[in-house]
Parts: sequence; structure tokens; C-alpha cells
Amino acid sequence: ILSTDESISLGVVATELVTNAFKYAYPVGHSGDIRVVLRKLPDGRAELVVQDDGIGLGATAQPAGTGLGSKIISAMAAALKTNVEYINRTPGTAARLVFSTAHTA
Repeated sequence: ILSTDESISLGVVATELVTNAFKYAYPVGHSGDIRVVLRKLPDGRAELVVQDDGIGLGATAQPAGTGLGSKIISAMAAALKTNVEYINRTPGTAARLVFSTAHTA
């Protein structure tokens, strides 16, 4: 169970990750799929994965852009007491977040 604040943070992270995938994964004239998966893990944890089949991160293994969206993602992940792991895929990129679902008062 997530608190209201945690649920909002999770929603904002998911929205920003999808927005970033939409903006950066596919060059003009190309299309693809963006998938959002939220699953329950053992021990009171959950995993959010946003993945695309786009051009990938390249050699930097860091997401494109260093603007407001990236700052929002970092801040909301910190509110969930976690961080976002970016994973190169073939093709595409996955952004993965593992967080606790144990409600704290």
C-alpha cells in the first residue's frame, strides 16, 4: 500500500519517463512501442519499468536531456527512497525503479 504522496510521486515518475521515451527514443519519421510495467515483488516491494524499442542510450548509458524532466524524475524517485536505473536494451532503453510498498505513517 502506498501513501497518497508516494502514489503521486510514482505517477509523476511514470509520466516523465514515458514523456522522455516519446521525445528521445524515436527520431523524426520513426515510430515504436513504449511499455509501462508495474509489478509486485516479494518482501513488500514493487518494480516500475518503462521501456522502449527506440535508438537506445548509446555509449553514454545516460538518458538524453538534462532539463526539468530529469530533475523531476530524480526528486520523485528520492521521495520514494529509490533511484532510477537506466538499462541499454537491444533495441531501446528501459528505466527501472524498485521501491517499497510498505506504508509508513
